[in-house]
Amino acid sequence: KEHTKSRARKLEPKNDQQQKFVELVRDSHLILLSGVAGTGKSHVAAGCAIDALMNGEVNKIVVSRPTVEVGKTLGWLPGDEVSKMHPYMRPILSELQCFVDYQDIANFINEGKLEICSLGLLRGRTLKNAFIILEEGQNALREELLMFVTRLGEGSKMVINGDLSQQDIASNLAGGFSDLIGSLRDLPGVAQIHFDSDVSFDMS
Repeated sequence: KEHTKSRARKLEPKNDQQQKFVELVRDSHLILLSGVAGTGKSHVAAGCAIDALMNGEVNKIVVSRPTVEVGKTLGWLPGDEVSKMHPYMRPILSELQCFVDYQDIANFINEGKLEICSLGLLRGRTLKNAFIILEEGQNALREELLMFVTRLGEGSKMVINGDLSQQDIASNLAGGFSDLIGSLRDLPGVAQIHFDSDVSFDMS
């Protein structure tokens, strides 16, 4: 929609690391993005996703994350999948709203241009022509991450964000983010970057 496209705000990288990430998204299919809270991981992923959607590089944005929450699971929450996932996805949805308006986000969901789903429900799917973002990758199990990266289909880009200093899964479970960083190193089409600079965003 041209009216929506004209209102989209462009991502403005705040430092060299964020600028490098934008370049990696352009040149890679899968990007592993690590860093502590406050370094802008979700912000740059959201900005690149909106840009790709608005420019017609992809047909949809898919956002997901593991649902680790004090021993509770999605089943106890009321509503459909989008309603259940909303509390978990609020941070990345807020970042998407840095670039388009709230009504645009609602329209994208209704039109199938923005999909919100839990990590487990992606099993068995192939995501083509999509910009796929996995938030909180440090809370995904090894098997979940292996499943997730194999969802990457033709014409798609995938970003996995993670903060290894904030792992919330039980200590007896094997988190897969650090393993993924090691096992996918130097593979064609796969890029890795670590954000270590705190960034304050002025959205005025």
